[in-house]
Amino acid sequence: MVSVVHIPYNVRLLIDNIEKFSRFKVTHVDINLPTILEKYYYLTVHTGLGSRDFVLPTYLAKKLNSKCDNSDIIHTHIKNYVMRYAVRRRKSNKNKIVATVHNPIPEFITYLASYDFHRDFNVKQVREKIELLKYYDAVVTVSKFIADMLRELYGVENATHIPNPIDPVKDVQEKVLEFDLQKYGIEPKNYIMWLGNRFMYVKNPLLFLRLAREFPDETFVMASNQITREGLVSYLKRHGIGENPPKNLKVITLPSKNSRGYFLHILQNAKFSIITSYYEGFGYSVLESLSLNVPVIGPNIGGPNEIITGEVGLKYDAFDRFDLFKKFEIMNRKWKNIKNTVSYVEKKYHPKIVVQMYDKIYEEVVR
Repeated sequence: MVSVVHIPYNVRLLIDNIEKFSRFKVTHVDINLPTILEKYYYLTVHTGLGSRDFVLPTYLAKKLNSKCDNSDIIHTHIKNYVMRYAVRRRKSNKNKIVATVHNPIPEFITYLASYDFHRDFNVKQVREKIELLKYYDAVVTVSKFIADMLRELYGVENATHIPNPIDPVKDVQEKVLEFDLQKYGIEPKNYIMWLGNRFMYVKNPLLFLRLAREFPDETFVMASNQITREGLVSYLKRHGIGENPPKNLKVITLPSKNSRGYFLHILQNAKFSIITSYYEGFGYSVLESLSLNVPVIGPNIGGPNEIITGEVGLKYDAFDRFDLFKKFEIMNRKWKNIKNTVSYVEKKYHPKIVVQMYDKIYEEVVR
């Protein structure tokens, strides 16, 4: 039987589902760097200095070796130093290697530079990742547009697209935790929810605020353990906007513990949700919303563009706020008639379906 070891980083839901539904032997190993090395690694990521020379400590390399020596395939995610480790083993004919790409690529970063794109993405690091991908036996991307770019712009001919899996019941509905909406003066099915968790420009909260200001008779909600009203005021000032957040905007600061469960409860009771990001590699929050039978308005770029159809929501021109205003008015009239979003997710993104695609990749790699 084919055996696969994942070296994960912040993608446990994907890996847990593959382990559960794959017909092959799939395991994982976590690489937890000591704090000082983690800080050094991130310094090299953000400065571009010495990152190619970063290697794992001997004891972690031994931990990896013991897992990988007993596996046919190494499946990596995200971190370049792990990818370099996998490529070295591939060159020594010790393992076949598969990558899942979750990150953006340089041209997309450049395209959005005028919009103050997420500064944590270092172009040099992403370019290095692309060069490493050319040694891989199979390259999977979570969105079709990333796979297209890798093939057409960078010559990664074996790039293919497999969406992230989600079980609407097990991964979302059963994770909902009761939250006191009345404490914040909001009523079920009487507000619109923002799909974002931080005041980052890439999440484009300003567009959501402009929308709230445009429709003062509607209630809009932002909720996260990383959001406060004071933080929002500070964010607006940093971007040269002296105005206070609109009065019809409710900002809910969630406790760190169980924050996702509370967020899902607030989302579940929204009329519909809106994602305003300039960039989403996939758009997992869109699937969370649809899994709770809450339709979505999203941009016509990035991952949400590939998920949202007229069956479950509406798309707007990502760089035209007036188009969003128009789509908002349409959704505000029709949201009650959109009732099949959960079945849509089950048919296209259920782990039983998605993991079959991964199994096919594993079969082809070891053939």
